[in-house]
Formats: sequence, structure tokens, C-alpha cells
Amino acid sequence: MEYLKNFTSSELTYRDKTDSLFSTCVLVDDDIYAFTNFKRLPIKCNLKTKEMILSEDLDGYDAQFTADEMLRVGNNIYVLELNGNRVMQYDIEQRKCNYYKIGCHKEAWGNYVAFAQWKGKLYIFPKYKGEVIKFETESGKVKKISNLFSTIGVDKLSLNSQNDNLFFCYGFQDGSIVWLFGRQSNLVFAYHLETDIWRKYELSEKINDCVHAVQYSGCIYILSSEGKVYSWDRINNSIKMLADCSDGLAEYNKFARITVTDKNFFLFPGLGKDIFYVDLKNRHMEKYRAYPSDFRYYEPDGWGKYYGYCENENSYYFAMRSMNFIACVNKRAGTLTWVRIILPETEKWRKKYIEHNKNMIDEKECNVKDVLNYLSFDYETKKNKDFVSIGNQIFEEIGEF
Repeated sequence: MEYLKNFTSSELTYRDKTDSLFSTCVLVDDDIYAFTNFKRLPIKCNLKTKEMILSEDLDGYDAQFTADEMLRVGNNIYVLELNGNRVMQYDIEQRKCNYYKIGCHKEAWGNYVAFAQWKGKLYIFPKYKGEVIKFETESGKVKKISNLFSTIGVDKLSLNSQNDNLFFCYGFQDGSIVWLFGRQSNLVFAYHLETDIWRKYELSEKINDCVHAVQYSGCIYILSSEGKVYSWDRINNSIKMLADCSDGLAEYNKFARITVTDKNFFLFPGLGKDIFYVDLKNRHMEKYRAYPSDFRYYEPDGWGKYYGYCENENSYYFAMRSMNFIACVNKRAGTLTWVRIILPETEKWRKKYIEHNKNMIDEKECNVKDVLNYLSFDYETKKNKDFVSIGNQIFEEIGEF
């Protein structure tokens, strides 16, 4: 009966903030769409009002679906399932969800290296399988292209010196090209979405565990997990190291993401503690210290602090995967600011969780009293009668024993 206790106000505040965490997101006008990590609730955060809204009346939503990477295509949001089994189509106008099997499962998480879209097709690049998965957005048909390296003569051993059974460790879309990196390799591959043709590049530097890469102003910036940043001019195939934030230690997953602006770039931590920023002109490097006074990380053990983000022409917006703010990087000014999100009330969280999980409810998320009150409210609402908390009456009677 541990979960029948009354929570103190401080515990409720902490619970609200952990309930609000989300790992990936997509931007639609002024709204950031996402799915919470723990209750797996569909939400959106409005950048003007700063409010987090629990989405209503989402037809066909499966509350057992845990979101990974997300893409927007027209009026639809496509979401990869964390375990690699399915892709969700979320029609934001019709407020309806459909699901399609993609067969990328290998691990409980970390099953993808890239997710791209081009001319009515989605392209999914699994981490542990030598294939490309094409998804037709109009028909919902899934096609797998196997024998990925048969035309370029490369196997997993040439991409990764460790026996970790993966093909690539990271990839990203740049227009009609998807760039893919091996874990400990100087090889980079370009997959041309228009023609389904591969091209191989050999760098003069070996990248040790690429965790993120972005294209900015014609140059590709590459981040290794220990904190080394490289710039690669792919036209001339020249590469140089811009910064080393590793402190001389090869700590895997210390860093997770890089954002590049007109003036500088920011390194965001994975399992590390600090954000760094580096001036593009003089390469001066500093730890970032201008956090809000009540800034806090809430990540569970073993979780990286930063993961998914969305962007427009002016800014990057990071998902609240671990912290109680949305990190915002301005691409023109090179500034990092923090968006304080107004969270829904605790009762709204609980009510929405029960609505989406009627068949199986985790007692850690909602206690018996919450469930009985909800069932009472739902029953009386449907009967269109005055509300009587039948569930609460039952609970009070039981509590007398």
C-alpha cells in the first residue's frame, strides 16, 4: 500500500517535472510536439505562451509506444518506436494515429542511426542491420533494401574496430544526402536519396565514436563522444580539429550534441556534466555557466542529458529529456537561452495517464484512489448526471478498515 500515501507539495513538484520529460520532438509553427518519457503521453509546448498542453482526443494512440526520432512531413508527424518495431503516423489535423511494422528491432533502444524523408518516402537506417528501409507515406508500404555494402565492398569490420555488431554509429540528412559514420573509422558514406547511389569518402583523420554531426554554411561539423570537434570540407575533402573538450580523457558518451551558429558552437553533454561553447573565429573555449537559478537535471541513471531537438531557420530547441527547461540556441546571435515551460496540474497528468492506459495501469504512476476517482468521474460524465465520486466513497470506506 506504499502508493496510497499523500504526496507532499515538494514531492508533487518533483513528480510533475519528471512526468514532463520528453526525449525527442518536432516543431510545427510555434508548437513543439512530443511524447513524455514515462507516462508516454502526447503533448505540445507552445513557444509563445510557454504552456505544455496534454493532447486531447487522439484517435488510435497506443500508450505502450515509446517514441524515438521524429520527423514532420506536411500535416503528419512520423515517429520511430524506441524498440525498433514500428513507425507511427500522427496526423495532426485529423488527430489520428496509424502504425506500421518496420522490423528494426535489435536492442531495447538505440536501434537507428538516421531517419530521413525525401519526396514522399521515409528512409530508416538501422544501426545493427545492413539495410535501408523505405516507407511510402501515401500507401504505407515498407520496402527493405538488403546487402547494403555489396556495391561498395565494405563490411562491418572496416567501419568499427570493436566487435560491437553495428554498421554505423551516427548519420544525418543534408538535403538529398544522408551522411553515415562508422564508430572508429576514417570512412564516411553518402547515401543519395534521389538515386539510391552510395559514395565513399576517406578522411585524413579517424573519428573516434561520432555521436553527432551537422551541416552549417557548407561545412560538416563532427562531434566525437569524448568531446573533439572537427570541421570537414567535403568538396575538398579536408578535415581539421576545431576544439578538444575531452580533458585528455577518452570518456565515451561524455558529450551528445553540437549546435553550430554564425558565431560559435555549443557542445551539450551526454553523461558528462558541462555545456561548452567555442568561438568560431579564435576557437576560445569556455564552460557555460549562465544557467537559470532553479535549473536542474532530472535524468535517470545512465541517461544522457541531451538527445533530440527540433529547429527552424533561427533557432535550435532541445527536448526536455532531463532538465526543467527547453534549451534554445539562436543561430544568428550565438546565444543560449532557456524556455521555462508551464506544466499541467498533477491531476491532469493522472487523468490523462489513466485515459490512455485503461487496460494496464502502473501503481507507481497512479494510486488506487486516483483510479477510482477517475472511473467514477468517467461513469457519471457519460450518464450526464451530477458528479458523485463513487470511487472516492469506496476508497474512504476501505480506508476505515
